[in-house]
Amino acid sequence: MSKKTIITIIVIAVVVGGYYWFTSNDSFVGENTENTEEEVEQSEQDRIVLGFLDKYDINTEIPSNLKYTFQLEDGFVIAGKPIIFTGTLDDVFRKDGVFYLRFAPAFFDFTEPSVFYTLRGCDNRIDEIVSREHSYWGEYVVVANITGISKPVVRIGGYPLNEDEVELKLEQPSTFLAEGTCLDLEYIDDNSSQNLFN
Repeated sequence: MSKKTIITIIVIAVVVGGYYWFTSNDSFVGENTENTEEEVEQSEQDRIVLGFLDKYDINTEIPSNLKYTFQLEDGFVIAGKPIIFTGTLDDVFRKDGVFYLRFAPAFFDFTEPSVFYTLRGCDNRIDEIVSREHSYWGEYVVVANITGISKPVVRIGGYPLNEDEVELKLEQPSTFLAEGTCLDLEYIDDNSSQNLFN
């Protein structure tokens, strides 16, 4: 082997090794940074939840495998204690002079069944809620007294067939609607995608 070939092989080995070391070190640092940011966000949500647990007598014995309306009624209504949940603010509306807040499941909450909450109350926070610039991923931690649970009988789904046509399909939903009173809420600017009932 010539001296040029040996030097070329050494240079290539150094470049490849340096590239490997550089990229593996960057991904390691990136993973630590992501975990640290996630832990900080988790700590903020934990702080809020622990504060609400200290302030209210919250029902913490709600099972996670709820499928039927009576099961949600047992855990949310009949227990007679407030519940705590995370959700995204879907709407603020007024009905008969009373403000209502509608919450949808958090963006990354893929648990079944989905519960949509319509709550009156927290009137003193309405101005703050509507003036806040919401992040797409933002969510609320909410404490509420639930007074009623219902389940829609049918859901209409749509699927595009082509550019001009949509096929409509009637389905049995795995969604529940909860009504009640908002006792307290706190906004979190970034979704940590943690389900509080698991």
